[in-house]
Amino acid sequence: MRWIKCNYDGSFMNRVRGSTAAWIIRDDNGVFKGAAQATGATISSAFEAECQSLILAMQQLWIRGFRKVILEGDCKLLVNVLNGRG
Repeated sequence: MRWIKCNYDGSFMNRVRGSTAAWIIRDDNGVFKGAAQATGATISSAFEAECQSLILAMQQLWIRGFRKVILEGDCKLLVNVLNGRG
């Protein structure tokens, strides 16, 4: 009960344009609780964009007081690294 789900994603075009991140937050009933996007730092890969989007989303969740969070992203490499399999 009282869990929050956050879907996040990062975008990377090239090394000149930098990256963008976005996330959406829903409660355990699927009710919308917020969403945001951000322009990240200049990075050099799509993997870094995914990492940056996860960090930005986690920071915002923490600031908003959410502690019981399920995070979901689409980067299998990042999931594997975080779970010690990468």
